Amino acid sequence: MQSTAATTIRRTNIAGDLATVYVADGTVEGARVDVPVLVERFPFGWQPIDILEDPCDILQRRVPSARVAALMRGMPSGTRACRPDATSTLDVGPRRDVEAIRYRMRGPFVRTVVVSGAFARGEWYGAGGGEEFFKRSGSRWIRIGGGGGALGARDLRRLGVPLSAICAFHTYDAKCPRVAR
Repeated sequence: MQSTAATTIRRTNIAGDLATVYVADGTVEGARVDVPVLVERFPFGWQPIDILEDPCDILQRRVPSARVAALMRGMPSGTRACRPDATSTLDVGPRRDVEAIRYRMRGPFVRTVVVSGAFARGEWYGAGGGEEFFKRSGSRWIRIGGGGGALGARDLRRLGVPLSAICAFHTYDAKCPRVAR
């Protein structure tokens, strides 16, 4: 989110490592916004996660409803029906690895990070949008590709990403084995 001279923070609610910040007169993707923003505290500081159009945006992150109520108190919100099966907004992988990737991401909003073995994908938006891909090298994560837009399975294979990670990243054109239920 870009701020302008008129940008103001109208309200902030903090509940543990999450906060909602009601921003007035900011801009995202060139459009004026007057919305709450979800931010999360990590060891490196607070990071914007998502624009909140509705409490469902927090509930889909498996945050308990009492905590969602505290975060949304006094915030404007929509009334769409929540989809309980939405998992695309969840970070996946060991917390320490997720935090290391989030630290390296450009944002301004870093929506999700998925770690699969020695590979990771971070999804960002707010000044365009896209994905960044990383590979573990010893104890460090090295950026191996990505940028604006989404990379397909062929692009990821060229970067050395195995099919298991490509499938874990929910790559749009990946041909993944079906999982028995």
